[in-house]
Amino acid sequence: MSRSKLVPRDELLMLVAALRAPNKFQKTRTIAADVLELLQLTGARVGEVCALTHKQVVFDRKLFTLYGSKTHSHRTLPMTPAIEAILRRRAKFPKSATVRQTMQVISDQMGLAVGRETWVIHDIRHTAASVLAEAGISHSIIATVLGHRLGGMTALYTHATLQALGDAMRVLEHYWQGEARRLRVVQ
Repeated sequence: MSRSKLVPRDELLMLVAALRAPNKFQKTRTIAADVLELLQLTGARVGEVCALTHKQVVFDRKLFTLYGSKTHSHRTLPMTPAIEAILRRRAKFPKSATVRQTMQVISDQMGLAVGRETWVIHDIRHTAASVLAEAGISHSIIATVLGHRLGGMTALYTHATLQALGDAMRVLEHYWQGEARRLRVVQ
């Protein structure tokens, strides 16, 4: 049986809330919650977020640059208010293994079935792409947000504007804040 690769919004929001709950490991868990939120809001790979430094953030222009852990490329994206809030409070992020381990411990404690049979952290990226597609964002903008390279001649002639990228980032922010319709999951 294959999993859907879409992360149930409610489960991820419960997991982030649990990571933010006060306890003796609050610092590590809060950082993991920030990473999960950035994954939701950007569609980035966990390695791209965990490698993010303040050198890649330009607050006065409300832009940040992600360096592709897989493609060895980079992309500059506009910040939404939620992204900016997270980036302002984080000087650096933990290693991706720390985030994965923290997420797994908390999801196990909560009784959430997170893992290969249901959803994994990378599926947040699949969900972001699906949210953008369902909102009518063009494939070239989705590819730019995710850091994918487009093939074919059309890719040479299409360019993502900051306005279009900002629209895409706002779609993700609104979705995770519950202000958009739910995704249709086809089993």
